[in-house]
Amino acid sequence: MRIIKKINHLNILKMKPENVNPKNFKVHSVLYNNNSFSIAYGKWEEGENCLAMRWDGDENGDVGYPKTFGYPVWFIIHDDLKMNILQSLLTLSNVDKEKLFNVLQDAL
Repeated sequence: MRIIKKINHLNILKMKPENVNPKNFKVHSVLYNNNSFSIAYGKWEEGENCLAMRWDGDENGDVGYPKTFGYPVWFIIHDDLKMNILQSLLTLSNVDKEKLFNVLQDAL
């Protein structure tokens, strides 16, 4: 629980998805963020680019889910689901369409 106390001490109200960068997943862009759930596109370890998702936490210092040893991480979405999820994001209003189109081009 030290990480939560440290985060509260720093007056961070909520874990922003842009700030979740564990060493094994490099975020290229956050495609979807409704202030409680996020989907990002990035590189997993030394492999291919992929989609990942997470719950962003709350104002009480919870860093969201998933987390490992109190540190926020991303849940990697299986590649078989990538195109379906990207296509469904096209229908949502709070999606950065320019980033999404760039990812769709990269994924094809």
